[in-house]
Amino acid sequence: MIGRRRRLLGRRSDGPGLPGIRRWFAASALASAVVAAVVTVGSVVGPAGSAAADSAPADPGDPTTPATVAADALPTAQINGVAWSQVVVAGTVYVAGQFTNARPAGAAAGSSTVTRSNLLAYDLATGVLVNSWAPSLNGAAYAIAASPDGSRLYVGGAFTTVNGASQTRFVVLNRATGARISGINPAPNGSVRAIAASASTVYLGGAFGTVAGSSRPRLAALSASTGALLSWRVSASAAQVDALVLSPDSSRLIVGGRFETLNGVAALGSGSVSASTGAVLPWAANKVVTNYGYDAGIESLATDGTLIYGTGFAYLGHNGGYGNLEGTFAADPTTGAIVWVEDCHGDTYSVYGNPGKGSVYVVGHPHYCANIGGFGDSSWKFALAFSKEAATTITPNTVAKYYDWQGLRAPALLAFSPELTGGEFTGTGQAAWHVTGSGDYVVYGGEFLTVNGTPQQGLVRMAVSGSSTNKQGPRLSGTALNLAVTSRAAGTAQVSWPTNWDRDNGTLTYAVLRDGATTPVYTTTADSTWWSLSRASFTDTGLVAGRTYTYRVRASDPFGNSQTSGVASVTVAGSSAGAMSTYAQEVLLDNPAAYWRLGESSGAALDWTAYASSTVGSGVTRAVTGAIAGDANRAARFSGASSSRVYGARSAAGTNRLSVEAWIRTTSTAGGKIVGFGNSSTGNSSTYDRHVYLNPNGRLTFGVYPNAVRAITTPSSYNDGQWHHVVATLGTAGMRLYVDGVLAAERTDTTSAGQYTGYWRIGGDTLAADWPGAGGQNFAGDVDDVAIYGRALAPSEVATHYSTGSGGVVPNQPPVASFGATPTGLSVAVDGAASSDPDGTVTAYSWEFGDGGTGTGAAATHEYAAEGTYPVTLTVTDDDGSTGSVTQDVTVSEVAQPPEVLAADAFGRTVAAGWGSADAGGAWTAPSATASVSDGVGRLTLAGASSTVTSRLPGASGTRLATQATETWDKRPAGAGGWFLVRGRITATGEEYRLKIAHKANGAVTARLARTTSAGVETQLTGEVTVPGLTYSAGSGVVVLFEVTGTSPTALRAKVWAATGSQPAAWVVSATDATAALQTSGHTGIAALTSSTTTNGPVTTTMDDYTVTTIP
Repeated sequence: MIGRRRRLLGRRSDGPGLPGIRRWFAASALASAVVAAVVTVGSVVGPAGSAAADSAPADPGDPTTPATVAADALPTAQINGVAWSQVVVAGTVYVAGQFTNARPAGAAAGSSTVTRSNLLAYDLATGVLVNSWAPSLNGAAYAIAASPDGSRLYVGGAFTTVNGASQTRFVVLNRATGARISGINPAPNGSVRAIAASASTVYLGGAFGTVAGSSRPRLAALSASTGALLSWRVSASAAQVDALVLSPDSSRLIVGGRFETLNGVAALGSGSVSASTGAVLPWAANKVVTNYGYDAGIESLATDGTLIYGTGFAYLGHNGGYGNLEGTFAADPTTGAIVWVEDCHGDTYSVYGNPGKGSVYVVGHPHYCANIGGFGDSSWKFALAFSKEAATTITPNTVAKYYDWQGLRAPALLAFSPELTGGEFTGTGQAAWHVTGSGDYVVYGGEFLTVNGTPQQGLVRMAVSGSSTNKQGPRLSGTALNLAVTSRAAGTAQVSWPTNWDRDNGTLTYAVLRDGATTPVYTTTADSTWWSLSRASFTDTGLVAGRTYTYRVRASDPFGNSQTSGVASVTVAGSSAGAMSTYAQEVLLDNPAAYWRLGESSGAALDWTAYASSTVGSGVTRAVTGAIAGDANRAARFSGASSSRVYGARSAAGTNRLSVEAWIRTTSTAGGKIVGFGNSSTGNSSTYDRHVYLNPNGRLTFGVYPNAVRAITTPSSYNDGQWHHVVATLGTAGMRLYVDGVLAAERTDTTSAGQYTGYWRIGGDTLAADWPGAGGQNFAGDVDDVAIYGRALAPSEVATHYSTGSGGVVPNQPPVASFGATPTGLSVAVDGAASSDPDGTVTAYSWEFGDGGTGTGAAATHEYAAEGTYPVTLTVTDDDGSTGSVTQDVTVSEVAQPPEVLAADAFGRTVAAGWGSADAGGAWTAPSATASVSDGVGRLTLAGASSTVTSRLPGASGTRLATQATETWDKRPAGAGGWFLVRGRITATGEEYRLKIAHKANGAVTARLARTTSAGVETQLTGEVTVPGLTYSAGSGVVVLFEVTGTSPTALRAKVWAATGSQPAAWVVSATDATAALQTSGHTGIAALTSSTTTNGPVTTTMDDYTVTTIP
């Protein structure tokens, strides 16, 4: 059950009279108690199984299972407060935060302390505090960054002195000595929260409004050499900037925070701007991940030199912001196109891109990652790691208030689970607030008190296995490892055990030890995590009948850390138990988690793995002729009544890696569930999936429910009264359904199932009508040899089971077709190299492109004549002549051009006469006597009644233009008032389309559209419309957006809103016009006018954040 979330809100003052927007701390109410490790009938991986990602993955070359650092907490200096930011330079970790002392690793709080005032440094390789580096700040340090050459450190925060000297909220330090570099004190008037630095420029982000006395709303740029404020100006509105990162080529600055616009252009929580001009650039991510407002935002940004990574927080259900992601996203650094999203629930505060390696690290308080195949609702997990490669598809979300990201690609959640405990400094119960690293190390900073159960406050290092102590071994011990042992056939013993889990190793080795020996009689491996525990089994053979044997199982990680179970004993059965058939031996060799042969004449259905024998309903007929060739073991007959079922006696946690196997014989036309997983041990389940059922038409369906129905159905019917072998698998390759040893149906987009604890059922359970082809709940027919595996059986294993059980030849496995498609404009490139043949080779590739076109070869290209969506089919042929096909839709379209920024001006310069040149778009034509630029705005001064001042930007022209600006009046012109005009198209001969904004005496703002001739004769195109919800007062900003689109006719429309508000969805005025002289290209401009009755001149109107973009 998902608990309700809360956020602890407050406000921290950044200085006298300057209340700043604080870092909002997220604190979810504990949704549930810590999920206990549940012994499950689930994922077991033998030698043929897939590898798990950890500090020593079996296949480190697989990009979905990259190596992580070990979870060992290496000795590290400690602090008595909180670390907000870290940077690693030349083997030293520099830490910024709020603390007053530091102490060595292992020292208790209050002992062996030395003074450190909000900054410190320690050695990356040893964790030892650098005694010679101790600059002192009198207030919080929120951000720290280094110059590219490593000679300087840039620190931002809420301090006002550094090393005893006056220094306000930003300082440049000599990295080697910690000395303040004097002469650089831009003194932002609000806190600095983020810093990014290139060789020439230092970028600041935060909650400030001015820097060096000039207007710089929340973003600013300084000269790296002198510290002087640069003319570069980007306005972020509203709230604050929390994160900055330069693109890998340093041409773009990616900005994250709680803002809604950048330079007046919509940018919900993140955006991209030119690092040289400040012009807003296309950034697709803010159309997908939309976190903004005082209670939501993009909290951190990082890069690995290839992608941009960002993390989100959101106070769900609160009116102070809107957020749809609390996890992490990866995006293209140039376009912002989303590469993947992990939608774990619970805020994420920091991300480390880990350059050159395959894993990415995050900190926050995730408590639910089930939508990407991870853990269900649990206690907070303060540190996670993910693959950089997309590995799965997000399943539907069903948790209230959370956004549904289904269908997007997601990374793999890695087997990396260090345990941090929440701290006390901020009062929010959080642990780590920041993560970064360098080389072999990952370093964490925050307010945590312990790591892996050992006291370690505020700072900790972790390292790859070659640089770590590698002492984090299997976690479960004692009764959690109890074995189950029995003897089902003569001379054999069946041993079953629960899998273990490790904080940094997802694949563990299990050794079965007999009679006190230290040399195992059997070893295998299994993948497991704390949220997905399972069982494994082994059948010992060649034993002496009547003799008692003892067994233990040792679980170990790749570094020799181990846990050994207690002893379990069994007396071996004699000849009266019968011999074990070849088929049963084959099944048991593949390590099932449960195996019910169903051959008993009465009593329970025995589990031949020794663990989970099941209850048999009264309506089941026992000991009917079985399916297995040459096997005397019998089968069970199910009548189709509710009393004719077999119920699991032990619960299991549902896993996402499994196989369900059974033999069936039926003539039923009623349908019914053959095998399934449900949350009730008797009666009907209310939650159920992982089931195989018969349709009334005789077809077979395999279904799972990862918050939505996902099913595959065979094209053929099997209610022919003959025995059929059925295997359903779920794994990283998706869902597959085999019948009689051959793949009959599959889908690759589903790799997970429902998250709940349940029981395996045979013969019937709930089956709602929304499942494809559903008929009755109960199966009528014979069932034999049901097995459950904790992994997806390989096609060759399925084929071997069928041939062994049927006494026939192993059937040829058809090839599996798979391809990728890359559309570019109207062409598509396809690549079928991922196609495979389970028991041979692919020998031919045939393409059908959906428009009559064909192709051959593993790779091909095709050009379409028109835009559209086309079904592309690949058919592959194997060396035995069998074929396999797959079809996917490919959409091609003419390359859509993104909006082009023709002009942008943030007015960061100072011009005494005129407006000079815009940041982009060329020179303004503003009159020198009445126009000027200062304090981040362009000014137009109107002397008195009937005054007009105009300014044009001839460099930005076209027939499809959107012009946006923020205008302000120092006072409302008296009398009939004044007008601000946005001139959306000015032709070469002087005609124009204009938007006229009027400010009324009662504070209302009105808008109308008009056209004028070259002689200035004006014709109204709309009436005067009052802007709803907008009240104006002197000095307040009004944003206007005017679009002029096309020719013959031209479409005009406009929006008007308060600069402190959000862009409305509705257009306040709109019109079309076909006046001949205006059906041509034109440039843009503005104007201000006063009426003939204005008596309070001079009046000044200002303009800011002027942009002209093309309309695609």
